[in-house]
Amino acid sequence: AARADSSRVREQAHSEEINLLRAQSAAEIRQAYAEVDVARTTLPELRHAVDAARANYAQADARFKAGLGTSVELADAEELRTRAEIEFALGEFQLARARAEFGRTIAEGL
Repeated sequence: AARADSSRVREQAHSEEINLLRAQSAAEIRQAYAEVDVARTTLPELRHAVDAARANYAQADARFKAGLGTSVELADAEELRTRAEIEFALGEFQLARARAEFGRTIAEGL
């Protein structure tokens, strides 16, 4: 009887451990999916910022060439454009990283 009770206790402990691991795996998958969703959602906004910064630079360049703008305005516009392009590149990288992490998490959860 003692061995049977001991066996049931071990079985229950293993069952609880399996349930815990399943819950952790599901939480990791949900977290990885949320990171993909956030990265995918922000990418169009970053693209819009790049387009706006490029238009701003083109306008500053035209003003400078026409003698209506200063080199400081042109440099500021170029810095803004460069920063927007870097942020977009980082956003693309973040999306790729999040997708890879999501795929890895799903594969490990199987």
